Amino acid sequence: MRRALLALILLGCGPSTPSTGDAGGDIAPPDAACSPSGATIELGGGTGPTLAGYRPLSNGDTVYLTPGPQGGQHIWIGLRATGIDPSQPLVTLRAYRDDGALIGQIRVRLRFSPLQEDPSRYGLPALTLIIDDDRYCSVLAASVRVTAEVNDGSGRCLNVERTLRVDGIDPAALEIDQRARLACCEQFLRRCYPAGPPADASVAADAGGDAGDDG
Repeated sequence: MRRALLALILLGCGPSTPSTGDAGGDIAPPDAACSPSGATIELGGGTGPTLAGYRPLSNGDTVYLTPGPQGGQHIWIGLRATGIDPSQPLVTLRAYRDDGALIGQIRVRLRFSPLQEDPSRYGLPALTLIIDDDRYCSVLAASVRVTAEVNDGSGRCLNVERTLRVDGIDPAALEIDQRARLACCEQFLRRCYPAGPPADASVAADAGGDAGDDG
């Protein structure tokens, strides 16, 4: 009897609707009820997943494409904010090519931390804005538009964007990773050009092969 009663209590405490598994499923709608309300946000770069190494970015500033340990590639993006509820905002980062094509995004819910030098400001460790395998070649030594959206779940929504220049592969990356990413683009390997090289490309003799691709 006690077990049955306990089961009923636990069932009654569960969510009334099933979870969608989307980190943004329970945020406020992006309407007039969700606005900056005096809060501010700043977009910057980083050198790793920490608060250290942050630098604010302006339009035209340069960033690097960093090879990831699992074969992908990303741009380090950090955020600074004031006036938000820092407990667990929803953060959405997106990257676009000059032609408007979406080439990478990340959506996470993370805590912002007070900055040691100014506790009235909050910082988020740099995030890996992952750039698609088959589209990163198009922004090497070219422009990328990065947008950031922050919803703190307490009625404050913030947006910022910067047009940045990807100044090649991160020179601090392992040489083997640098070579693999460059070979993928220069030799038009299938991982970067699954539909074939651009029509106006000068295709290398081994175009479309897999040599030099680190997976």
